[in-house]
Amino acid sequence: ERLEGVPIRQHVIPLMKVFAEAHGTSWDELNRILESKDVTKVDLENPAVRRVLRMGEITEWQSRLLSLGIQARNCVGRIVGGCAEGVCKVEPPRWSKCIPVPLNGPRFARLLYDVHGYEIFQLGLFNSDPHAGNVFMMPDGKLGLIDYGACMRLTATQRTCIAKLLIAIADEDDEAVPPAFWACGFRSKNQDPRLALLLAHVFFNRGPYPYDMNRLEPKVGMPVDIDIMTLDSYLRGGELDDIEDFPGHLVMLQRCAMVLSGLALELGAGRLSSAQMLKPQAELWLLQ
Repeated sequence: ERLEGVPIRQHVIPLMKVFAEAHGTSWDELNRILESKDVTKVDLENPAVRRVLRMGEITEWQSRLLSLGIQARNCVGRIVGGCAEGVCKVEPPRWSKCIPVPLNGPRFARLLYDVHGYEIFQLGLFNSDPHAGNVFMMPDGKLGLIDYGACMRLTATQRTCIAKLLIAIADEDDEAVPPAFWACGFRSKNQDPRLALLLAHVFFNRGPYPYDMNRLEPKVGMPVDIDIMTLDSYLRGGELDDIEDFPGHLVMLQRCAMVLSGLALELGAGRLSSAQMLKPQAELWLLQ
């Protein structure tokens, strides 16, 4: 089908530019840092990057309040700007320029997670690359999804194993996570449950989110408030164990989870847990 619309990123970038400038950087620089594939190149001292890494979940009510606040600010700005130009014959203050009113990011993020959870568990066929360029805002207000070129099929057994893994992660059932991850096909040299627990959370929860990392710290044996470089040594550097097998369907699922989490952040929904957001569809699959 032909979908009319524009990539949702075009609606997001203006607000991201405001966010970046408020933290003393540019959107281009922030985007370059966040899309870096090499963690050694990430500037962790950048205030905007630190804010992004520590950002929690944003509710729909918070998003609505933000939109109302921006609309009120823009209204005042137009009045002040009009008075400055029309009455005082001076240049309007910089702050009087209107800034974009954001989309209801939390609502759209939840919808996208619901759709992909349905694909994963009910259809057994999902798109692993739902980034912001592949999501269109259509004229009628619906979201259009394009570019289903990186799809993965899942067997019923794989779906059941993935459902149990995601539910264990979402429920913070740390004893159940390693065996559930192994049942999905993950293997390490010594089958160290600490590596399985840590990897599962980083890949399918919220990435290297400080709360999750500090909660897992005593069980994994990591430093408190671990930095990205040190964390990478625990994940891939052999500090705990060596990865031997990470099956293709898990690679595609991890890609999907991480991209959805990043898209939610771009939409203004904050840092969402992919496991938590996919849990309802996982539970529905197990009930069936």
